Amino acid sequence: MSEFLNQINESDTQFVYFDPQDPNLRPTEKELSWLERTVNRHQIYLSRVSDDRLVKMTKNSVSSKIRRIINDPHNMVAAYSPIEMNAPREAARKSTMGNEEREYG
Repeated sequence: MSEFLNQINESDTQFVYFDPQDPNLRPTEKELSWLERTVNRHQIYLSRVSDDRLVKMTKNSVSSKIRRIINDPHNMVAAYSPIEMNAPREAARKSTMGNEEREYG
């Protein structure tokens, strides 16, 4: 069940597909019922939240995701790596739109 929930958490989509043949991702009917009840309760809770509280919750969620992105080592490396522009510049030179831009720009 934990693998199944992790997949939902990492998916960033509204729908989740899982391979029914994968034993790690095969929740039982009881677990699925629990999950459905929990999600429904959460949705009902969110529908009753005041606008002020909803704004605070959204800011907290965004701030949490930004912190996660900042602390990811892959993003740290990318943030401090120089951006190489030779390949894009060469591609623009060879493209039709790049030629039109030089001609009219």
